[in-house]
Amino acid sequence: MDYIMTSEAIKWNFSSYTDNKGRTYIISYYNRWDPVKKQSRVAKRIHVGRLNSDTGEVSLSKSFLEANPNYVGEHVFYECNALVIRTEADAETIKQEAQKDLDWRCDCVSFGLTYACWEVAKKSGILFNLKSVFGEEIGTELLRLAIYQLCSHSMAMQNYEDWLAMNYLPEASPLSSQKISTILAKVNQENIDQYFKLRHERVTKDHLKKEEEAKKQNLQLSPMMMAIDSTSISTWSETIDNATYGHAKQDDFLKQV
Repeated sequence: MDYIMTSEAIKWNFSSYTDNKGRTYIISYYNRWDPVKKQSRVAKRIHVGRLNSDTGEVSLSKSFLEANPNYVGEHVFYECNALVIRTEADAETIKQEAQKDLDWRCDCVSFGLTYACWEVAKKSGILFNLKSVFGEEIGTELLRLAIYQLCSHSMAMQNYEDWLAMNYLPEASPLSSQKISTILAKVNQENIDQYFKLRHERVTKDHLKKEEEAKKQNLQLSPMMMAIDSTSISTWSETIDNATYGHAKQDDFLKQV
């Protein structure tokens, strides 16, 4: 076999085609300059394997694996005109996603803002801390609902299902109003305090790490600042005589909400 893909001298390209029975296959090829016709021509084309159109995974052909043993035993997917090796966990997640009933989802889904929010929550430890306090399922759903509130400009929770049909959240499924109420009922002052304690510990740990790195490079790091908002809303009524309008911190005797 003379088409080993690790050769740096040859740039292999990938493409797909579908036969008249609806089966999709992946091929690989490379071009060479034809000095006579003065154009780039396909020099060699090989069969890579059959594509699972639902998951994107490729069942590699025997001849391809013999020539490219580095792919043996790997989960290989066809993404953006390239072969991508995924971990077993990622491959399983992709397969589970493909098996889900997504009839409730619109054909066109907004992706950018919700994806960015989700990734920030993961990388900053917010999702991890929510799961630590509320458990895997409730913690994840609370983050989804929080992103919904942020990206929908505080729409009512009863509209979450309609919004989710048009916006991407990883592994999310529609929730009924009753289910959302059950999730929110799990939130109390005790676990709120526990969550913010974990967030404080995370921020402090990250800052100390940055300080150590700055010292090694003889750099000056700005001190860590913490802002606490204690804004309150005074009671207000047009019918109750002893309840009057007040701004935050105005009239200490007024009840606060």
